[in-house]
Amino acid sequence: MGASFPVLMMQNFAGDGYFGRNGSSQHKINMTTGSQSIKNNSAWNTNVQDCFASASTPGTTDNAGWNIGLVNIANNLIEKVGRMPFSTETDAFAANNISPPRLAHGSCQSLVKGYALGGFNQNDFSTLQSTQSVTFSTAVVAASGALLNNTYNTNGFRSETHGYYAGGAVSSPIATIAKMPFSTEVWANSSASLSSAQNQVAIVEKAASAYMLGGVNGSTFTNVIAKLVKATDTRTNLSATLALVRSGGAAFESDSTGFLFQGQTTGFSLTADSDALQFSTETRFDFSANIANTVSSVMMQTMKSGGY
Repeated sequence: MGASFPVLMMQNFAGDGYFGRNGSSQHKINMTTGSQSIKNNSAWNTNVQDCFASASTPGTTDNAGWNIGLVNIANNLIEKVGRMPFSTETDAFAANNISPPRLAHGSCQSLVKGYALGGFNQNDFSTLQSTQSVTFSTAVVAASGALLNNTYNTNGFRSETHGYYAGGAVSSPIATIAKMPFSTEVWANSSASLSSAQNQVAIVEKAASAYMLGGVNGSTFTNVIAKLVKATDTRTNLSATLALVRSGGAAFESDSTGFLFQGQTTGFSLTADSDALQFSTETRFDFSANIANTVSSVMMQTMKSGGY
């Protein structure tokens, strides 16, 4: 199984996606025009190992990207939390750290909190069942509900009332789709599961549905696009598939379209390929803007803007 080290990724309301990893400059891409630029992160561009990001909902004042799992240069532990207002694109560390320091964790979010799910404990590389939450209004970090199992390389999404995670690995890849009410933060199996066990699944979503893209089991990659209807927790596989068998990558969405950039493909080689999924027709098409240079990325945890 290839290594999976997630990266800095976030999305604002203007349709701009940001991602980068391991000291590289951060890519910024507009999902309407395909235009690309490079933004250098003063605080965040040193050995970013895992993250989530979220913007606030319309009508609130935060409108910022959040990141959990940045390297603390003083001790080389992946424990820092950062925040970047999209209006200034100026990043800074929050006062609170996550504990234990972790990498390869998943993420989901409510309108109030972001959640870091499982992963590896950096101190001893044991797998984690624990989760951490960050309250957006205060930047307070706290323990939240434990996952069903010690899980890493999973990925999450949300409904108005629940957080979800799909796939990942325990000792081997899993097909689990789990959910928790934000009101209780208690995880349970949903009534759905993936059609096969998959690690490093990318996810895009709309209010009613989430789409799980690709994945890998051992050395076998898939191009399956699975759809989960949130109201009923019903999973189906679309007739459309990704252009390549692939796992991970940077997943974003506009109002009409989901986008998947980069990731890994057969042989665990990096790909610059870009896929797009038209939500209204559930058809895949080639997005014209492949990222100019592949960054050292295999899995980019997804936490999106507060709205859909």
